[in-house]
Amino acid sequence: MPRLLSRFPAVLSGCLAFAGISTAWAASPLDAYAWEARPLLIFASSESAPTLRRQLEVLRPHQDELLEREVPVIVVTEDAVRMNGQDAPMSAAALRSRYRIGADEFAILLIGKDTGVKLRERETVRPSRIFDLIDSMPMRQQEMRRRSN
Repeated sequence: MPRLLSRFPAVLSGCLAFAGISTAWAASPLDAYAWEARPLLIFASSESAPTLRRQLEVLRPHQDELLEREVPVIVVTEDAVRMNGQDAPMSAAALRSRYRIGADEFAILLIGKDTGVKLRERETVRPSRIFDLIDSMPMRQQEMRRRSN
């Protein structure tokens, strides 16, 4: 039995390849944030897009709340990815492909610590909506209880 189990990854990979399915789906550009942070992805066609500027302006006064909730803001434009204003070592194309966002689309995604998409919107989102959603999550409630003790 252990010999069979040790071959399972190779067998599964071979079956997927035979079926024409790539095993690349297993890796996500945001894997490094799993169980550590709740990335807020903002997709826009360019850094000068009005919807992107409006969303960043709405978030600007709430940096402390974002930090407290472990929410890095990741801006994905046509060919660049910036996190908290700095170039990020991620591929814009990979993020757009992973979350099925077109190059000319505006979208906001909140990714949970479990790497699941918790919010997907096509227009500007109020910070209070983001914070209320995060604060309702069981993991966040545990964090708040630990900090209050």
